[in-house]
Amino acid sequence: MKPTLRKRLSYLLLALLDFASACDREPVDRNSAGNSIFAAEIQPVIMPKNMSALRPFLFALLLAATAAACTFRRIDIGNDITVQRLAEGIYLYTAVDEIEGYGPGPSNGVLIVREGEAVLLDTPVGDAQTKTLTDWAAETLRACVTTFVPNHWHSDCMGGLGYLKTLGVKSYAHRLTHSIAQREGKPVPDIGFGDSLRLDLHGTEIRCYYFGGGHSEDNIAVWIPSAKLLFAGCMVKEMAAQNAGNLSDAVPAAWPATLDSLLVRFPDARIVVPGHGAPGGPELIRHTKALLSEAASTDNRRKE
Repeated sequence: MKPTLRKRLSYLLLALLDFASACDREPVDRNSAGNSIFAAEIQPVIMPKNMSALRPFLFALLLAATAAACTFRRIDIGNDITVQRLAEGIYLYTAVDEIEGYGPGPSNGVLIVREGEAVLLDTPVGDAQTKTLTDWAAETLRACVTTFVPNHWHSDCMGGLGYLKTLGVKSYAHRLTHSIAQREGKPVPDIGFGDSLRLDLHGTEIRCYYFGGGHSEDNIAVWIPSAKLLFAGCMVKEMAAQNAGNLSDAVPAAWPATLDSLLVRFPDARIVVPGHGAPGGPELIRHTKALLSEAASTDNRRKE
């Protein structure tokens, strides 16, 4: 919902609340209007009965519109990073920087905050932006990042791991990410896991799953059941994407099946966050499948 639409909805609901209150007032007696300047303007109006009964409902709608406005508002925290609240205690950050092998662009990550602690899913590309993000969490959210999980081994997912290590942040990654980081001479996450990992942040479950290759051989998906939020990272493209993006380390043969696993495992996902671009719902997964199918068809035609 666009900000202008939310604002108009709020104004409409306020007007309806005023109308409900007006309908409960005593009707104006035309004969007693006398010489009032409003006398000529008084027209008979059929008022709905018991409009006051609607006021709690209208007020609830107004609160919902206000909450939506707070949820989707983006704020600039500096150093080319914006933050957007997705759900209670869950924030999407978008950092613009030079992505190795791809050029400048925005990258997404997620911050889950509970009781003064935070779990970070993906870092910005470098240490400086990672510091900006963790400083903002500490100063604004009063939360210290204690745990980190990257989606895969690329710099737009774990380029700030070196800085996180200086803070003593505990890091987890799929065992393939762990081994690739060692091979590539990158900072290595502390703990490798297999097909799944469950974290508990003061009662909020964070579940990490490996379903197979896609954008990279090691990409994972992170599910937050309480918010029905799926952080799919770069294996899923935004709706505005016209191609599958950087395929230099992709596993095209496995990617469609990995996406199918997401659709089967998380049919009730409300929010799907891609690695780059705007969040959406499960339609992002289907859109990515369509892009891959189109790319495969184009490739086959070239080979003919």
